[in-house]
Amino acid sequence: MNVISMDCPQCGARAFVRSSRPLSNTMRELMFQCRVLPCSASWIANLEVARMLSAGGVPNPNNPAPLSGRAELERLIAIATSDPRQLSLDHEH
Repeated sequence: MNVISMDCPQCGARAFVRSSRPLSNTMRELMFQCRVLPCSASWIANLEVARMLSAGGVPNPNNPAPLSGRAELERLIAIATSDPRQLSLDHEH
């Protein structure tokens, strides 16, 4: 199992998420705490979807996260090839 962690900004030791809460469907607020007892620093960080690499099989129309350049190109190609009105340049005479 993967665990989200980051280095403590105070002592540099590994810190882990103690709790989190959603801010939107593409962002969560994470509360980190340092594992080194004498330090015990705690802070808030945000985890955000920057862009989608693939829209997936069930895309969410309310999702504001942009597709990556390649994923957007693949999406446009899929739309173009699924439209029967679109002419194909790959046909034989």
